[in-house]
Amino acid sequence: MRGFHLFGICSLLLLKLSAVNSAAEVVNFTSTPSIAVRGVFMNKVAPDQMLWAVSIKTIDSDLVKAAEIQDARVKQLIAYLADSAKIDRGEISTNHVQLSENRVRKGNDYVYEGYEARTQIGFLVTDLTMYQDLWVGLAKLSGISIDSVVLSSSNATEHRDAARLQAIASARGKAEKMAEALGMKIGKPLSIVEDPSSSRSSYGDYDNGVSVHNISGSGGGLAVGRLEIRAKVDITFELL
Repeated sequence: MRGFHLFGICSLLLLKLSAVNSAAEVVNFTSTPSIAVRGVFMNKVAPDQMLWAVSIKTIDSDLVKAAEIQDARVKQLIAYLADSAKIDRGEISTNHVQLSENRVRKGNDYVYEGYEARTQIGFLVTDLTMYQDLWVGLAKLSGISIDSVVLSSSNATEHRDAARLQAIASARGKAEKMAEALGMKIGKPLSIVEDPSSSRSSYGDYDNGVSVHNISGSGGGLAVGRLEIRAKVDITFELL
């Protein structure tokens, strides 16, 4: 029994020593000298495509007639885009279709007057010089309103990847200079986090991760300008 008792005491001591060692390792890890920096990079590129969003609306007292007129207007729009504007039919898509009662506000109340059919069409154009002609041509069609025109880059993924690498290089350079001022050097990165707010996306399915310009409400010439591509990363380096 005495031998068993001594064995138990020894085992207990070993467990306590193991716990102390583990705690010491945690303390050493959390107290590792480190430096946290932020790297930012911004570049500007020329857009090379436009994504248009247009709406078609029909209101009529008769439900069937509203649907028929709307269908004819949608066909007319698609025919204009494909045949007259020479836009690839594969780049034309119907994004939203709605048929409902037309709700109108009169005084303090809402009343229903007939039916409303609404369709949204999106299409991609790679020739920016077509902007003026498209605006004028669409304005001649019945029931059409231009919701937005979004400028974007077809190479946005490559631009975004390059900007991210530049931001990482910027963060590393900043950390090296700060460490050198302290008479130290940086070691391996302990963590790296990309700020999601630094990436922006365009309209609808054409997500490109770059800032865009929405042009709506007026015709006229198109000021293309440049698209801003931003990247921002937070990196923590070990200090040696």
